[in-house]
Amino acid sequence: MNVAESSTMLVWGAATAYAIALVCFTMLLARHADTGVREPAAVGAVRAPSVEGATSATSTTSGPDVPARRPVAEGIARSTLFAGLALHLGAVVTRCARLEIDEYVLDPAVGRWVPERTNEDDWELCRNFEAFLTFGRPVLAAISRKTFIGDLLGKEPEERLAGTLALTMDLVRQGAAVVRSHDVAETADLLRVYEKMRQT
Repeated sequence: MNVAESSTMLVWGAATAYAIALVCFTMLLARHADTGVREPAAVGAVRAPSVEGATSATSTTSGPDVPARRPVAEGIARSTLFAGLALHLGAVVTRCARLEIDEYVLDPAVGRWVPERTNEDDWELCRNFEAFLTFGRPVLAAISRKTFIGDLLGKEPEERLAGTLALTMDLVRQGAAVVRSHDVAETADLLRVYEKMRQT
C-alpha cells in the first residue's frame, strides 16, 4: 500500500479500530472524572492526510473569496466559547499525561451539546478549528450531517453529504487528523483527491 492509500483509506481497518479506541478512551475518562468529554458515535473514521504547517494553515486575509472571521453574533460569547473548550481539552491532555496515555485524539465537540450553543457558534468553531491544534494532539473533525449544516442548507440528515464534504475539506485543510463520517466511502474519496492536489 502506497503513502496516499495508507493516509486516506484507513476506513474500516486501522481507522475503525482507532475510532473504537477513541470511544473506549472517552468512556474511561467519563467514568473517572467529569472532564466535559463526550462519548462520540463512531459511525466511521478516516485518517486525514497530514497538513504541513497546520498551525498557520488558515489564511486571515479578507476578500471576495476569503470570508473574514467575525465574532459570534448570538449565543455563547466567542471568548467564553473558546475558553470553555480550551479548559475541557486541557483537562483531557493533563489527565492523559498523568496516566501516561499517548494514543488519543481530542474532540472539540462541534454541535449543540449545551443549551446555549447556536448554529453560529458551531460555524465559528469550524472557522477557527486550527486553534485546537495548539494542544499538540491529533484533533477529530466530527461534523458529519450535523444540524448546523442542515439548517443552513434546508436539508434533512441523509441529504447533507455535499455540505458535510465541503466543510470536511476545510477542516482537514486547517489540520484535522481524523474525520468521523456517516458516508465513509465518499469521505475517503474526498481525502484522496485532496491529498493528490497537495502533492508537488
